[in-house]
Amino acid sequence: MGTEPAEATNSDDLSEPIKRSALQFLQKGCIAIVYRIKSQPALVIKIQDATYHQNEKRVYEKLGRHPRISAFYGEAAVQQIGDLPSPGLLFGLVPNGTLREPLRARPGNLLPSVQGKWSAQLLDGLSYIHSRSVIHGDFGVHNVLVGLDWGLVITDFAGSRLDGSPCLTGPSPAYRRPTLLLPPDAPGPWEPTERDDIYAFGTVLYEMIQGALLYRAITRDSVLTSFTAGLYLDLSGMLALPRSIVLGCWKCQYSSARKVAGALGLS
Repeated sequence: MGTEPAEATNSDDLSEPIKRSALQFLQKGCIAIVYRIKSQPALVIKIQDATYHQNEKRVYEKLGRHPRISAFYGEAAVQQIGDLPSPGLLFGLVPNGTLREPLRARPGNLLPSVQGKWSAQLLDGLSYIHSRSVIHGDFGVHNVLVGLDWGLVITDFAGSRLDGSPCLTGPSPAYRRPTLLLPPDAPGPWEPTERDDIYAFGTVLYEMIQGALLYRAITRDSVLTSFTAGLYLDLSGMLALPRSIVLGCWKCQYSSARKVAGALGLS
């Protein structure tokens, strides 16, 4: 899913329910399955629970088109055997996978010029999202796609917060602000703000600079203990400017993505 597809698309050809045999499995996440459409190789269809489906549809309709947001092409239905068709959301295919893959494949080898380019693109995307009254709520390298031109797009708004609504999902410990690392049985919905997406960007920036994922094997409790005690990671190997930006994001010193971009000299 993501940027404009490499080939022309015509979602009007998908007015009839799509047969399962016409789909090719692509990936499975926590709450959704994504398939390629054999007759439309530049499109993918995302199947998920009705609650997430409707929420993500509303978010994309509010966002519209933006170069740093997954290209959304509306709805289609998938024919189920012995059941009513399942609705799905159509997106442009982004074949290079998520940002997590290059960090794993080439740890520590991300050029500074690429770090700057990708930081600018992600902050541009977050700034736009927030301007449309959307909080992503699960921002991280797992929800950033790498396009054919190696440009980045933000994806997966199934659990996002729109116009102050509750967030339906939450991020992993590495991307979640410690004050919101609540026990699993904590009452009430999680209600993130722009600062939570910015906190997550701080982790993404750290991962791009270090060329490796943060907390590959860590529990919610260990993250909470470290951060509440002020035991931030050792950032002594980072240059002063990016180190201050990462810490500023983690300490919630920035009220907007635009201010982070300004601090990085990107705007």
